[in-house]
Amino acid sequence: MKTSTFFSRLLSTGMLSLMLGILGGQVAEAQRPVHLLSTTCVTTRGSSWRSESQDVAIGREVYTSVMYIWDGGGFSCRLKTANSVPQYQTLNLGFGLQDGSRNSDDAVLSVYLDGNQVGSRSISRGQAKIWVIDVTNARSVALEVTCPSGSCSSLVRFFEASLDSIPGSPGVRN
Repeated sequence: MKTSTFFSRLLSTGMLSLMLGILGGQVAEAQRPVHLLSTTCVTTRGSSWRSESQDVAIGREVYTSVMYIWDGGGFSCRLKTANSVPQYQTLNLGFGLQDGSRNSDDAVLSVYLDGNQVGSRSISRGQAKIWVIDVTNARSVALEVTCPSGSCSSLVRFFEASLDSIPGSPGVRN
């Protein structure tokens, strides 16, 4: 009886260790988001975009702006080279027009994948918006800011501009 109890405990301990080892490996495989501007990006419209780290108020909440685009500005970023394996699955954008900006008119953020527009979002002063875009099969992404009235000086601030990696993708930095 003692022998069977000993072997039963030994087997249970071995199974538990195996399960924890498998689960631990899956947790270790999780990828951290990659900042959009850490990919190769080039200006496509105007020259009015930059990376930054500045606290701003949007919708009476404080956000840390990681980049901005002025009206008329835009850029494109390479997500993968031709015939390469996809590295990213989603683009996460958090953005808005800063509170109290006297010169901020409404603006429109447009997103393009491989040169094709996938959507646009209208933004008014004091609005914070979140937009998640599937980029799994895209080679490039472009962001452009325009003004519906045709002439304004809106500065769209981004408090999130990250790419979620596909778990196990080669060449993705943590």
